[in-house]
Amino acid sequence: MHAEASAWVARFATDDVLIGLEFGSRDINGSIQGHFPNTVWTGVDIAEGPGCDIVADASTYQHPVPVDLVVCCEVFEHTALWPEIVANSFNQLKSGGVAIFTAAGRGRGPHSAVDGCGLREDEWYENVDEFRFDQVLVVAGFTDIEVDWIANPGDVRAFGRRP
Repeated sequence: MHAEASAWVARFATDDVLIGLEFGSRDINGSIQGHFPNTVWTGVDIAEGPGCDIVADASTYQHPVPVDLVVCCEVFEHTALWPEIVANSFNQLKSGGVAIFTAAGRGRGPHSAVDGCGLREDEWYENVDEFRFDQVLVVAGFTDIEVDWIANPGDVRAFGRRP
């Protein structure tokens, strides 16, 4: 994970004991879990690998209990189902729970979900527009929404709370 995405997640870091769900948890280039040292994590990804506890689609995965925290970093640009992942994140949270997201926004070059290098044949990719990101969070039901875009490296980041 690049430094700007990690720094966004770090803004919300806590030592509180939480139940956390990470969508897109396979560690390709770093993990956010260290920002929440007392969180009991379940990592969900579409492929096996380090950091993945459950192989499943984040748009439909149903955790057995409501969680305090959902984090999904650097996934949305790799799937057309990212609005469904946002909605599912909301549904996984207990009341007062929070979601933290990062994605490639305007200006970031295409990269592979497999290894962060060049796109592979038939691999889907589309940068996430910060205005649409905000709308998707609103439609999902989030409150206390914060959406941020930075030009270099072309990140869009968001935070939302389930009322």
